[in-house]
Amino acid sequence: MKNHTSDTVTLVKVGGANLVADKDLKAFCGYLKALRRKGRRAVVVHGGGPDIDRLQGVLGMEPRRVEGLRVTEEKDLEVVLMALCGLVNKRLTAACLAQGLPAVGFSGVDGGVLRSALRDEDRLGRVGLPPCVRPDLVREQLQAGRMPVIAPVALAEDGGMVNVNADDAAHALAVSLAAEELAFVSDIPGVKDEQGEVLPLLRLSEARRLIEKRVIHGGMRPKIRAAAEAIRAGVSRVRIGDLAAMRAFGGTAVCI
Repeated sequence: MKNHTSDTVTLVKVGGANLVADKDLKAFCGYLKALRRKGRRAVVVHGGGPDIDRLQGVLGMEPRRVEGLRVTEEKDLEVVLMALCGLVNKRLTAACLAQGLPAVGFSGVDGGVLRSALRDEDRLGRVGLPPCVRPDLVREQLQAGRMPVIAPVALAEDGGMVNVNADDAAHALAVSLAAEELAFVSDIPGVKDEQGEVLPLLRLSEARRLIEKRVIHGGMRPKIRAAAEAIRAGVSRVRIGDLAAMRAFGGTAVCI
């Protein structure tokens, strides 16, 4: 069977804030349908922060983050698995199917797609480094004409599971699949400068400066790091923005 993945894949990472309201889910599905009309095969990696936070609140747990990464102790990991692999993944997969998209949902654990070592167990708990990818299952789905929807949970070296930052999972998959484009769909229109204006183009040297000045901070830092790694590994285009920006080919394009 011919491999259709090379040079035709757009790896789409979508933040959890875009996956709560029905109208946002429908809009995101519209973006994916537009990609398919252009002949692009989409692979989706999703976050799920709002749902994880909500479930932790219901259980009397306090969400904690360090440099944009969620602290995931053993008790937190159970909630992460419930939210990402269950609620969010199936909600998004169902929404895609309802809009006529051939979605199939699974996590990075399934088929051993994602494998990761612990990043800093003392500070972060069960949080993984950017994962290694075994893309066979993803390629099989693409070759069958399906659209993978992947929750960013990985197998750990100790046989357990780890929470992987969705931006890191997206960049690793984009590189492994030789994706032409990596698109970070967020709830902001793009990366902003000191004046709060969206930068249409962001060079990595300028990104480092903005990080040092803390203009780029929080959850945007992992996106920039993942974008840099993807570009250096050969991904042709990386864009960051909200749905409106993405559909208009706007947002921020990251380049060397």
